Amino acid sequence: MRNILLGIILFLTGCAIENETREKDYDTTKKMVMDIVQTEEGKKAIRDIMRDEEMKKLLVIDADETKQAIEETLSSEQSVDMWKKLFEDPTFIEVFYKSVEDEHKKFMEKLLADPSIQEKVMEILEDPKMTEQFQKLMKSTTYKEHLQKVIEETYETPTFKKRTHDMMKKIVEEKDKDENKKKEKGQKEEAPDEEEM
Repeated sequence: MRNILLGIILFLTGCAIENETREKDYDTTKKMVMDIVQTEEGKKAIRDIMRDEEMKKLLVIDADETKQAIEETLSSEQSVDMWKKLFEDPTFIEVFYKSVEDEHKKFMEKLLADPSIQEKVMEILEDPKMTEQFQKLMKSTTYKEHLQKVIEETYETPTFKKRTHDMMKKIVEEKDKDENKKKEKGQKEEAPDEEEM
């Protein structure tokens, strides 16, 4: 019995020493790998690995798994609350819409080019109830106030101001040209009269 107990103790002690040695080896190996990765040769080796076709296939698989994880995360209750809070922040909204503006525009153009969508839109627009709703909306004070606000905001935009300035400048230049032509024409007509005297 003592021999068995002594054997078990020796075995456990040996395992503990082996685990401690493995842990030291792991820490040493980890430090060595980190040092290697930070060298130019290590960085080059990583770039070469990333260019490897098999590695790209693995990354594509990982990309699908990542997509699934993102979808699951986005549909969770915590995410819904987070997105609601983010979309209450005007700065976030502006940055978000700027980042997806081109894709959204392409999507809408593609959608509007779809004959089945066009047909549905026409059905909605031709519906007498819809026409009646549009007329009510356009006659409402709220709509008129909104329209006035939009017009005022448009007048204040730098783009509109520049366009207006350019148009006014062009009109003034054309008017000056017309007046100069009239003056020149008038001077030419007066010149022969003076010669006759």
